Amino acid sequence: MMGFSWVKQERFFPAMHAGYEFMFWQLAIRLQIGAHLSSMGRALKGNTFIRPSVRYNINNRLFAQLGLKTMQGGTADWVEWGLGYQVFQSRRDRN
Repeated sequence: MMGFSWVKQERFFPAMHAGYEFMFWQLAIRLQIGAHLSSMGRALKGNTFIRPSVRYNINNRLFAQLGLKTMQGGTADWVEWGLGYQVFQSRRDRN
């Protein structure tokens, strides 16, 4: 009989969030508040989370980001970092 493995299930938790981004010069500060959509996500991580992050735009398309995701509302759970490339741009962002 195959048993249920929390380790395998802990890789993907669908969620939805809303947030605000405050930009000045090349730096953006983001604050997002969200909720887990799956019952397993709510059982392991809590109903809500907060995701503050800082993003630095290196040029018009390339950026670096550092963020923190919390669980049970405000307990630190995950630090994320990375480089990104913006494929599509609006017309106002091209200048």
